[in-house]
Amino acid sequence: MGILAKDHSVPFVEQEFKDTSIKGKSFEIMQRHKPQRTWKSSLDSTMSLFFKYLEVEKRYTLSSIESWIRKLKCFTKFITKNKKIENDFEKTLSELTLKEIISYEDYLIQRHNNGEIQENTIYKYLFVVQLFVNFLRKNKRILFDYSVPPSLINQGKRTNAYSATQDIIKLVETTEQYSNFKIRDLCILLLIMELGCRPIEVTRLDIDSIRPSESLITLFCEKSGQRTLKISKDLSKVFKRYLEIRNNFNPNHDSVFINSFGEPLSRTGVSSMILRFNKKAFGKAKINAMALRHTYATNALDNLNDFEEVSKSMGHLHRTSTEYYVHKSVKRLLQNSLPFNPLQQLSKGDESHAH
Repeated sequence: MGILAKDHSVPFVEQEFKDTSIKGKSFEIMQRHKPQRTWKSSLDSTMSLFFKYLEVEKRYTLSSIESWIRKLKCFTKFITKNKKIENDFEKTLSELTLKEIISYEDYLIQRHNNGEIQENTIYKYLFVVQLFVNFLRKNKRILFDYSVPPSLINQGKRTNAYSATQDIIKLVETTEQYSNFKIRDLCILLLIMELGCRPIEVTRLDIDSIRPSESLITLFCEKSGQRTLKISKDLSKVFKRYLEIRNNFNPNHDSVFINSFGEPLSRTGVSSMILRFNKKAFGKAKINAMALRHTYATNALDNLNDFEEVSKSMGHLHRTSTEYYVHKSVKRLLQNSLPFNPLQQLSKGDESHAH
C-alpha cells in the first residue's frame, strides 16, 4: 500500500520528478603509486565535522557513522542534482530550505510506492537528514529545524515482506496470460525470483552480462558492486528466447530489457509491469519486486542453503543484512522451492504471442 499522508506544519510541496534515480557511491580512479584514500579521508569539511558530531556527541560506532554518511550522501546528491550544481553541496548549505527536504521526502515516498525501497528505508534516510539538520543548526549554518514526520516514523520498523507460494504462482500465471511481452516479463519475474536481485540490477543488464550457454549472469549496482551468478538451465533457455525476440526490435543500445519502443526498460517500467499484473491477479498491489526478493532470501535460508552463498546472491554488502533473514525467517507454509515450475508452461505456450 502506498504512503499517502505526512504530518507537517508547512504546506505540502508538489513536485514532479523526471528522473527518480539516486546514484550510489561513485568509484574514484586512483593512480597506482598513490595510497588509496579511506572513505573518512575523502569527506569534505562539513562532512568531516558531521562525522565528529556523530562520533563525539551522538557516540555512534564507526560502522554506524559510515552507514549514516553513505545515506546522507544520497540526500546531498539529490539536492545538488535538483539545483544543477555538480558535486558542490558545500555551496548550497546556506541556501538549504525545509521545502527541499520535503521534496526529498516526496521522492523517497515515490520510490516506495514504485516498489523500489522498503517503508523502513524511508525513515532511515530521513533520520540522517534530521541528524544533519540538527548539526547544521547547532553550528549556525541554518536557522530552521527538521524532524521526521510521525507518519513516516511509524514506518521505521523493518518488515520481512514474504509472499505466499500460491500468490506468486497466480502472479506468474496472470503474467503469462495477459502480457503483451510475455517472454520479457516472465524473464524479469523469474530472474528476481531465482536470484533475489534488485530491479535496478535487472534494468542495468547489458548484452555482455548474460551468457546463456554457460548459464551465467553478471549483476551490478553501486550499492554492492558486481557479482556473477549461476542461473538455472530453464531460465537460460528463456533468456535465449527473449534475446531472439529483442533482436527483432534492432535496438541501438546494449541494454537487455527494452520497452515497446525498443528503448531501455527503466526501474519504473519494471515496477509498473509488476503492479499491472498484480491488479489483474488480485485487484490490488500485493506483490512487488522487494517482496519477491525477500521471499527468495527467506526460502533460501529456510532450506538451509549456505549463508555466504545467499548473501552473495542477494548482493549484501554486510553480513548483518543477510543475518536479518536468519533471525526473522520462520518455517513457512512450504519449506522448499516453489512446487510449481512456470517455465514448463512456456514450452507449451503459443509462440505467436511471445512478443
